[in-house]
Amino acid sequence: MRRAFSLTELIIAIAIMAILAAVSFGLIVSTYQFLIFMPNQLNLLSAANEIIDTIIEGAAEGRPDEDPEYFVRNGLRYSVEIKDASGSQLTYIIGYPTNADKRMIRFKSVDNKVYKSYTDLGADLGTPPSYDDADLNSQVVPNDAAGVSVSGPEGSPSQIFTYYKAEGSGWEPLLDKLCDIRRVEINITVKVGSGKSINIYKAASGVDVRQYTSL
Repeated sequence: MRRAFSLTELIIAIAIMAILAAVSFGLIVSTYQFLIFMPNQLNLLSAANEIIDTIIEGAAEGRPDEDPEYFVRNGLRYSVEIKDASGSQLTYIIGYPTNADKRMIRFKSVDNKVYKSYTDLGADLGTPPSYDDADLNSQVVPNDAAGVSVSGPEGSPSQIFTYYKAEGSGWEPLLDKLCDIRRVEINITVKVGSGKSINIYKAASGVDVRQYTSL
């Protein structure tokens, strides 16, 4: 005849089961974070880095049919003149020295997106490029921005640009000239998801700019 378990044996068995359950729960949580949370975080990092890099560095472009050795990057770092500046919008010109090699580029933060739009080389530099989704010269940054929300700091949903003068003081749009801008700071908050499953990543960077205009 088999004897029943003693109280001590039952307590030990329950303790072992509790330990195994805790370990299993930890593994389940870790696996969930790895499969769900980590990919979202990587997407956030990739989107934020692409936005910052696109604004500051841009892409290399040239005129292979006319001059295979001519290349210029179209990021803010390589601007020659800032045409318009606000917290939500920045327009500048790249290309030097002839007008035929110049292009106007605009970044605009609106509706939780960042648009990059630009004119054709040699086009009228007095007309800012549009940021219409239907415009072939307009795109959302990053390109695969589905489900990605981009905004400025808390309380400033579209204000992603801050400007400074040569001595480091803040640039005032009503008091200072556009040619006084010597540094641009970029602050963005990137979000993916909603509700309890939302993931947030904040990124900031800046770049010194040169301007070749006396206006």
